[in-house]
Amino acid sequence: STQSTWGLLNLMLPLYLKQINALKIILGSSSPARKDLLQMVGLEFEVVPSTYAEDLPFEGHSPNDYVKEIARRKMENVREILKASKKSADLIISGDTLIYFEGKLFQKPKDKLDAFNMLKTLCGKTHQCITAAWVGLIDSNHEIIDAVSTVVSTGVTFFPLSDAEIQAYVDTEQPLNNSGSYMLQAHGATLYTKLDGCFYAVWGFPLNAFAQMTIPLLKKHHKIQSSFN
Repeated sequence: STQSTWGLLNLMLPLYLKQINALKIILGSSSPARKDLLQMVGLEFEVVPSTYAEDLPFEGHSPNDYVKEIARRKMENVREILKASKKSADLIISGDTLIYFEGKLFQKPKDKLDAFNMLKTLCGKTHQCITAAWVGLIDSNHEIIDAVSTVVSTGVTFFPLSDAEIQAYVDTEQPLNNSGSYMLQAHGATLYTKLDGCFYAVWGFPLNAFAQMTIPLLKKHHKIQSSFN
């Protein structure tokens, strides 16, 4: 239920936060949104951006499987970066987001015209914002001991927008580094009329699902422990 999921975010993470932050955590993403969200819940980490080219062909994948595989490859790429630089780590967090509408992927726009055309296609309709997250546990040899993942799909309904309104938003340049040419922060907060799913996943990282999968992973490998019922 929504209530129990919210409880996991607001109770479970703070309950273990000191133990979790004793680990060396790497966020394998240059996304400001992912950084902001994880800092918002008190996580302490170092950012080591992935250099993966994200050139995986979509053909043969479902949208969920595709975004999950991209995020996995980002995690693996960051593991290789850490190994090459001999940087120690206990945990790698990675993520990826894509927009899916009428059988087509909407990724980051090439330029302002591309952004305008994406938004014009999406406005007045409901699309899916699909976000994947991986958490990988790393040993001293920079090998992945165990990893968990989640994929969260959220329905986003845009207001009908005029060409002038779309162009004004594009001219802020906020859409240019975001899948689907938008973000929910700042001016993007006025684009949508309805969200069906996880707000945080659309923002950039599914915090609730992250809490639900990370705590059991760390308990399983005795990285954190309960001193309470």
